[in-house]
Amino acid sequence: MAQAPVVVLLGFALEQPPLDDAELAPVAVRRGVAAGPRQPGSLISAASRFPYSQTAVVVTRGSRAERTDLIRDFLRAHLEALGAAKRDPALAKRTLGKYMRVDDPEVLDRSYAQWKATLEEWAYPSLPAIQAVLDQRAPDHENARTANPSDFVDERLIRELDESGFLRTALRP
Repeated sequence: MAQAPVVVLLGFALEQPPLDDAELAPVAVRRGVAAGPRQPGSLISAASRFPYSQTAVVVTRGSRAERTDLIRDFLRAHLEALGAAKRDPALAKRTLGKYMRVDDPEVLDRSYAQWKATLEEWAYPSLPAIQAVLDQRAPDHENARTANPSDFVDERLIRELDESGFLRTALRP
């Protein structure tokens, strides 16, 4: 197979969801229930049965080669923001409320608690989560049937940040 055109540089995977369907996305569930008689947990339920990436940074190989410093800076900022959100729940909830256009404190509390409980400390891409995406795309894309998840991963930058101690510092409790 030809080299994958994109690479996953960072990933926080939820490999074994510890929560029931209604807890997986409190904002979506609350909005779904308010909207009418549909089953808002049905899509969430299907998604919670396989590994998936809660957060991932994906770039083209060309961008990775040509803009390494910019991408490293972005990863550092992204990791620092995740760490700040973990350490400062009030900031995280204000931000979540602003961009999700939610002001219900219960929804924000539940959303934040769910996010924090499922956020992995390990920022390396998850091969099982990438395989899940390939499996999902396989019916429509023949190349996905034979693709190797590791062909889509470049851990050099996250490993560099980890080995330098940055990752531990940025994500500290």
